[in-house]
Order: sequence, then structure tokens, then C-alpha cells
Amino acid sequence: MEEIRFLHRQAMDLAERGAELKMDGDEKGAVDFFSQAFLKEKQAAELVTDEEKDDLRREDLFRSAAILAKESGRLDLVEKMFSLALEGGPALRRRRRKEKGIKADN
Repeated sequence: MEEIRFLHRQAMDLAERGAELKMDGDEKGAVDFFSQAFLKEKQAAELVTDEEKDDLRREDLFRSAAILAKESGRLDLVEKMFSLALEGGPALRRRRRKEKGIKADN
């Protein structure tokens, strides 16, 4: 989990720098930072396992990666990142609990 948090923090720092450059009108510089942030966030999301229970959930990291992909001009990856985010969402967790015979929390 430590590596996931570290990568996520790096991604957010890079994204913040990209946003600053974008506001200053440096689109090329912004895209470079957003691209780096995307790669870090995607890497963090790929490291999350089902067993890890934390505030940094796989679906949240992939959603963030999708937004960073958009900001970096990688529109070809936006849909894929959102799809990966949805794979780990509540519906999947309910199905897995059902398969394991675990009752849902009510």
C-alpha cells in the first residue's frame, strides 16, 4: 500500500503542476505534466488488489487516471480507464460477495 500511496502522491503533484501551467497558458508544458501524472496514477491503480481495504480504491485511481488521460490528450485511453474503474465498482464487489456466500451489509 505504501508504494500505491507514493505513486498517487507523485501523480497528484504532477497534475497540480500541469494545472498551474495550463492556467498560465503553457498547454505543451501542461500536457507533459498531465501525461506523467497519468502514467503514475495508472501504475498505482494497477497495484491495488481486491484484498487491500483502504481509502485509495482501485476504481477511484482508475477514474483519476481517466481524467489525467483526457488532460494529457490521450483520448484513446479515457474509455479504457473508466472501464477498468467500473470493473472494481460496487456491482463487482456485490457479485463477489454473493459468489463467496457473504451477505451484503444492510
